[in-house]
Amino acid sequence: MDAIYTVQVLVLLTSTAMATLLALHAWQRRPAVGSIPFALLMLAVTLWSLSYLLEITSLTLASKLFWVNARFLGVVIIPVTWLIFVWEYTGHEILLTRQRITAVSIIPILTMILVFTNGAHHLVWYEVSINTQFPQTHLELSYGAWFWIYTAFSYTYLLIGSIVLINHWRQQHPPLYRWQTIALLISIFLPWLGNILHVVGVSSLDLMPFAFAITGLMLVRYALRFRLFDINPIAYRSVINSMQDGVLVLDRKYCVVSINPAAQTIMQIETNPVGSHLSALWPTLERVMNGTVEKSLELAAPHNEDCIYEITVSPLYDWRQALQGRLLIVRDITERKVNEQLRDDLTRTMVHDLRAPISNTLFALQMLKGDLDKVVSPDNSMLLELTFANTEKTLHLVNQILDVHRLENGKVPVAFEQFVLADMAKRVFAAQQSRMAEKQLRVMLELPDDLPLVWADAGLIERVLQNLVDNAIKFSPAGGRITLSAVAAKEEHPGSNQKLWVTVRDEGKGIPASLQKTIFEKYVTGDQGETGTGLGLSFCQMALDAHGESIWVEPAAEAGATFVFSLATVQETELER
Repeated sequence: MDAIYTVQVLVLLTSTAMATLLALHAWQRRPAVGSIPFALLMLAVTLWSLSYLLEITSLTLASKLFWVNARFLGVVIIPVTWLIFVWEYTGHEILLTRQRITAVSIIPILTMILVFTNGAHHLVWYEVSINTQFPQTHLELSYGAWFWIYTAFSYTYLLIGSIVLINHWRQQHPPLYRWQTIALLISIFLPWLGNILHVVGVSSLDLMPFAFAITGLMLVRYALRFRLFDINPIAYRSVINSMQDGVLVLDRKYCVVSINPAAQTIMQIETNPVGSHLSALWPTLERVMNGTVEKSLELAAPHNEDCIYEITVSPLYDWRQALQGRLLIVRDITERKVNEQLRDDLTRTMVHDLRAPISNTLFALQMLKGDLDKVVSPDNSMLLELTFANTEKTLHLVNQILDVHRLENGKVPVAFEQFVLADMAKRVFAAQQSRMAEKQLRVMLELPDDLPLVWADAGLIERVLQNLVDNAIKFSPAGGRITLSAVAAKEEHPGSNQKLWVTVRDEGKGIPASLQKTIFEKYVTGDQGETGTGLGLSFCQMALDAHGESIWVEPAAEAGATFVFSLATVQETELER
């Protein structure tokens, strides 16, 4: 029996501790929605549990009656704070007027007054007896008429709050907030059931504090895991509904779980589409929605092909990392695409118009240079060389812009063929021999003899190498070293073509961390003294994208920049065929 008594005391202590912890957790997060009424609710549970613990451990009738009165203070606070919390938490703040809060508090306040004056009227309880059935003695009260009136009111408050919360749960929110609501419902239902069993006489012990010891542990876990007061679903809804971008939440079967007004406007939906399949709302989007990786798409609107939208798709996982659905952010980029098209049209027209006269000027300079080499003075000869070099550089820039534009629009055919990477590397460095000699640069070719043949467009890949080597020469210090290496990458899937990882490394100042994510964008240049067109690396990425390959910057452990790109190789079986 002593063991049972010890367990009861420990359970009540646990219930008190859990309620106190939750009250502090909520209070620290004010003014988050619902935090203050929830903190008061948990303080009332603390008072109920602690008073009940002190009641059953007290030895005299007077002390037990004192703690019964204290317990009733917690009893009358719980229904009111529960109702206020639910109204605030579910977005019904309009109900929280001073008059309404006063109205719902009248019965609890009157009950508390009657509890403290019960000796004069016995409306709350009319008889007190001491139960010695358990190891500890506790009071048994024979309840009076007002107690049953108050019980009916308090259960009505609890029921109204639960119904509002269930209705809130039925609304389609992301899983995070649905679990918040489930945890709250369970945490109120079990203690409520325990109190009902006591009131109707099934249990002589008030089981409410004992039940809360269980649900309190669960509520602590869910308050921390599902961030009960960090991000409220009503706050979530307000932010999402006010966004200019469209937001959709889909379940695993591509059915709409949640949608904001902007997305409904984009898809020209007048009725609530929750539960509808994506294919019925945006067929072209549904067809390209596959896989579980985050992706970005550009599509025309379902009912207006003149409007272009950028759709960012992010998978949603539960706490077990199981896929639960997808989050879609839809942004109108029509104006941006129109401006890009105007810019591209202007660039293409300008470059085409410039290319012919620049080519003719360069040809004329070549002819003139040959005729005047022995006639002009050294100063004029230097000016002629400078004019020739700048004209050649301008023509190179024009050609680069045209190449990038063609790659962007998919107008450069990729002619796959097999070739030896080492031979190509030697040609690229041989073409840059004079520039490397000026800076006394050393070259390291780390290309094993047993490297497999490359399967790619030789012309495009050679220009990729030319751009990377040109950058390495440009940014290398005098006497520095440039390394070109290649290794066979591990096969990702059995039977798939083996990849080569080709690396170009220099000993320059390297690429700042702030530029590493944008270095492959058009017209992005560094601030390292040497300047370029900002198109070379952009060309490299586009050329490799056209092959289905990739290029990236390796984080530098030492000084210098390291670029790596992948290439497909020829399998032996293909060679035999």
